[in-house]
Amino acid sequence: MHSKAIMMISEAETKTKHIEPKLKNRGWKEENIEREYRISQNRFYVEGEEYKIKPSEKFADYVLKVNNVVIGVIEAKKESLPAEKGESQAKDYAKRLDVPISYATNGKRLILYDRRIPKKEIVTNYFTPDELYQIYKDYKDLENRNVSPLEHPYYIQADKKIRSYQDTAIKSVLESIVRGQSKILLTMATGTGKTFVSFQIVWKLVKSGYFSRILFLTDRVFLRDQAYENYESFGDSRFEIKSGNFNKNRQVYFSTYQSLYSDKIYKEIKNDFFDLIIIDECHRSRYGDWGNILDHFKTAFHLGMTATPKREDNIDVYEYFGDPVFEYSLAQAIEDGFLVPYKIYKIHLNVDRDGVDISRADEIIYDDDINIKDIKQFYNPSEFERTIILPDRTQKMCEKFLEILRSTNDESKSIIFCVNTIHAENVKDTLNRLTQNEDFATKVVYEDKDDLTLFRDSERKYPLITTTVDLLSTGVDIPHLKNIVFMRPINSTVLFKQIIGRGSRIADNKGFFRIIDFTNSTRLIDEWDIPSKIVLPEVEKPIEPFDKFIKGFVLDEEQNPIFDAKIKMKVGRWVKETYTNLNGYFKVENLPSNDSLGIYISKNEYKTLRRRIKPQINDYIFELNNAPSTVKRIIVSGIPVLITDEIEIEFDGETVAFAEYKKLAKNNIIEKAHNIKELEDLWLNDNKRKLFLDKLSEMNVDIELIKTIEKMHDSDGFDVISHLVFDTPIITRDERVKYYLNHHMNDINQYSEEVREILFVILEKYKKGGIDNLTPNILLLEDMKERKAYSILNKELGPFNIGKFITGIKKGVYKNKITTL
Repeated sequence: MHSKAIMMISEAETKTKHIEPKLKNRGWKEENIEREYRISQNRFYVEGEEYKIKPSEKFADYVLKVNNVVIGVIEAKKESLPAEKGESQAKDYAKRLDVPISYATNGKRLILYDRRIPKKEIVTNYFTPDELYQIYKDYKDLENRNVSPLEHPYYIQADKKIRSYQDTAIKSVLESIVRGQSKILLTMATGTGKTFVSFQIVWKLVKSGYFSRILFLTDRVFLRDQAYENYESFGDSRFEIKSGNFNKNRQVYFSTYQSLYSDKIYKEIKNDFFDLIIIDECHRSRYGDWGNILDHFKTAFHLGMTATPKREDNIDVYEYFGDPVFEYSLAQAIEDGFLVPYKIYKIHLNVDRDGVDISRADEIIYDDDINIKDIKQFYNPSEFERTIILPDRTQKMCEKFLEILRSTNDESKSIIFCVNTIHAENVKDTLNRLTQNEDFATKVVYEDKDDLTLFRDSERKYPLITTTVDLLSTGVDIPHLKNIVFMRPINSTVLFKQIIGRGSRIADNKGFFRIIDFTNSTRLIDEWDIPSKIVLPEVEKPIEPFDKFIKGFVLDEEQNPIFDAKIKMKVGRWVKETYTNLNGYFKVENLPSNDSLGIYISKNEYKTLRRRIKPQINDYIFELNNAPSTVKRIIVSGIPVLITDEIEIEFDGETVAFAEYKKLAKNNIIEKAHNIKELEDLWLNDNKRKLFLDKLSEMNVDIELIKTIEKMHDSDGFDVISHLVFDTPIITRDERVKYYLNHHMNDINQYSEEVREILFVILEKYKKGGIDNLTPNILLLEDMKERKAYSILNKELGPFNIGKFITGIKKGVYKNKITTL
């Protein structure tokens, strides 16, 4: 008896013997098929001070194209595997490439996934090129539209292959233009190639003849020049608009807002001259900077490009452009291997925690113009390097920064962000003195092209460090940059994301970058690609009729009129401006009928005044205070500056690698609580809990930090610790309250309605603030006093039972059975 051998064929043979013949039979030619289409690269990750590469690259087995447009994707498996094995990949790739149809096949079984419905279907054959292109055009609402820019070939550069997400971004913008969408937003993380994407968009639009003239608009000269260089393939068709010059016979124009505003150049250009205006880094400039220009060229399409997601400090930009047509986050780019992850060093100084009592200083130097009575005894961290200069603090930060460089044996380029130009100068001088090398650090705070070029030169070792304020926070391409250092506090999420984006680009021998944080700026890290929406306030809109006015005078501190002060009235992104006359008088008419409006009054040498005011018949009187002189500073020396704690944390895109820190924290905790019962005993006793947390703090175990990294903001410290140390499920405070109510409602109903109401208020406070709100001290809060909570409980329960009442709530909330849920 003989058994017949079953021949198993490989995936490659499955493709050549089964898949490709079927495609060819349906009319798919070689120019319509691209094999092994890269979706992602191998991913970088950090271990200690080394980077490693995780083999994680992804390729679509086939993408299907018609007229240079990717319209479908096929995921192949070898014949011996079920076709369903390719289902999740096919769906993922179709979503990433934004195509309606994808297939999964093992050569014999063919499964079609249709994103439009959505549906999954077993089919016998592939769509033909014409059929699939028709489906694509229907899906994208492109039927009976001029799709020539979409179909025009890319400009091919040997050293710059277009990535899959860039192709999707370009398609998304061009399809929006073809559909007639006049305002378009493109959101892509710094380092993912926004300028390259914009170049390919412009190339297709101009070379297909769809558009004739395009303006690339930015707010800084070096960004304008950088874009001009990146559009080199347009040759003499490019033109840089500078003060007083304009050539009408070019195709692609580059300008700063300032150049167009200078002598109102933009008003001398016909308002229908440009077909498309690209606003680079539109989040940073805000509507007030480019609004008048876009209003003038209102017939043009407006394409905004930003590297930051929708947040409260850039909401007006999103309100103007609408939701992005394409979004690619920093976390996704790191996960896909197109950007490098980052490692965080957090260093806390005692003076930043406690403030400065200058009576402890050895020496205080102040300008002659300062009245000694105006010098305070105590200064908060927000006043450091603004009101008072602290050389000892600067010295300590510079010493620590150099220690990190030496310990990591790293001589990579670094940018240090400082409070102001004086601080940047002091940090630069301190570094050069400590290293005994006057070329070690430089300062770049103005648009000095030579200084910037010198620092960006990867072939030059020095300057190794540059200090700046915010000039280098956006747009500058320095791939070999390895260290981002915060010596100034950052309060804007948008600015923070721009700054850390400077370090995310891949370069030779670079697989991660460091964020060295002296000012707790890394608290602003979030994951902006999470699907859940962030609730933001709506942008205020002007209300008709526009028949209101505001008038008044602007005076200085001596009550003298201020001439030519700029008056800006603002409602949301609606703006109207005027200037004061020789008598300091102004009148702004045709204002909207909102209850109140924002007024901004500015003039060189004066502090800008910002207020909300109501339209009225009578004159307003506004007084501008003199801007503080930069030389009127107090230099305080001899203050002890110490590093109070220091933590290294490694971030890897949206996942966080902090194994060493977690292991240290776990070991320290387990010394104090050997099991969950001991932890519960410690936690429910207020005094023991305080001692326990104080001890952990001394050992640099930061429960709030672990909460942030583990995304356990809604959990109590007890559950954070028990999850970390004893691997219990993650439980939120809200879940604990629900458990308590579900299991104790009979007991709760024994109380009067007034007592029950107090109990529910206490539980709400626990949900917001944790176990510290489950003590009798909760009754001392103002709102509890207003409720007369203590009196009610005293009357109902008796004075000796109030503590037992609250302790009973606490024990019920922390009943250990919940850990088995």
